[in-house]
Amino acid sequence: IDLTPLPTTALQNEKYEQLFSKFDTFNPVQTQLFHVMYHTDTPVFLGSPTGSGKTAIGELAILRMKRLHAKGICVYIAPLKSLARERLKEWQKRFGGNPLHWNVLELSGDTHHDRRALEKADILVCTPEKWDLISRGWRANPSEKSGGA
Repeated sequence: IDLTPLPTTALQNEKYEQLFSKFDTFNPVQTQLFHVMYHTDTPVFLGSPTGSGKTAIGELAILRMKRLHAKGICVYIAPLKSLARERLKEWQKRFGGNPLHWNVLELSGDTHHDRRALEKADILVCTPEKWDLISRGWRANPSEKSGGA
């Protein structure tokens, strides 16, 4: 497909644009998926080679969710604890610092956060097992968890 690269200014949010300041335009895969990830609720399954920009595409969905639900909590589920830790470190720098100052927390067998800390999180990075335990608790006590996405 012959595409004109989409400029990062398409985010139409100065703070979000700063997150992508290392490049002026999205790559071809990101350009193709930008609209659906940033402007719709359409589910997407993306299979793409390493280095093709999948993480940035996922980040577009996070930015959309937080733009629409500022107090919502994004849950990122990594298949392995080591991958969760890697994503946590990267996103604590990326989203936790300037310009967003979001609270990024890890939920794994190695971490313990009280309910108040979890409710103040913007992004939770966890393993499937830990998410299962946490979400079962929320389902069992729906009044304890208000809002969130």
